[in-house]
Amino acid sequence: MTRDELNKKLKNLETTALVPKHHRFGDDGSYGRALEESLGVKENNFKTGDLALDDATRVELKTTNGKSMVTLFSKEPKWTCNEAIKKMRDFFDSYSYDTPSGRPKLNVAIKPEVYNNQGLRIMLKGEKLFIEHQVDGYCAEWSIEDLISSAAKKLDELVIVERDSNGTVLGSTISTGFKKETFKKMIISGQIVIETRLSMKAGNKLKNRGTCFRVSPKKVEEIYKEEK
Repeated sequence: MTRDELNKKLKNLETTALVPKHHRFGDDGSYGRALEESLGVKENNFKTGDLALDDATRVELKTTNGKSMVTLFSKEPKWTCNEAIKKMRDFFDSYSYDTPSGRPKLNVAIKPEVYNNQGLRIMLKGEKLFIEHQVDGYCAEWSIEDLISSAAKKLDELVIVERDSNGTVLGSTISTGFKKETFKKMIISGQIVIETRLSMKAGNKLKNRGTCFRVSPKKVEEIYKEEK
């Protein structure tokens, strides 16, 4: 796809409704999949942007209603800093909470400095970012360098399609010139929030929808040099 073709397709989406062909009940990513389908992109978990242009640029595709946080990318931490927590299942078993369905979950936002209800917070030490528990200490870690590298690959160029609550497209913006240092500062300050999305399914199987890095739609433009 050429850049002109992408711009034309985005323009043609305005005032139309994003309707996913394969809607999964309760899945908040359905509008994002509908956008991908509208642009001819298959559902994927690429480490680069969703859409390849003919000039080799990779473009990441996102939708927002202007209120909900935008998921930038997902990246799992390393489990090397706590002898009792060697994998995601250990982390889940230690800090999950009960639900009315009887199946525990660990869907929580983890922010710097302040402990959440599960006793977890984000701490920066040197060039590493840690998940810390208020009693058990460090549980997991990321290298800041690795986070910046992953973000730059995934978010080199970003298209955000704004929609209303019914999925009707209101317009779109294209952001270019990913700013690595600004991204780093926003993680450290808590403007970019880390969220776990874990739940127990039938058969005692853990479902992990990815540890994601999310930001307010109003803050996305700060991560880029240019928005159009």
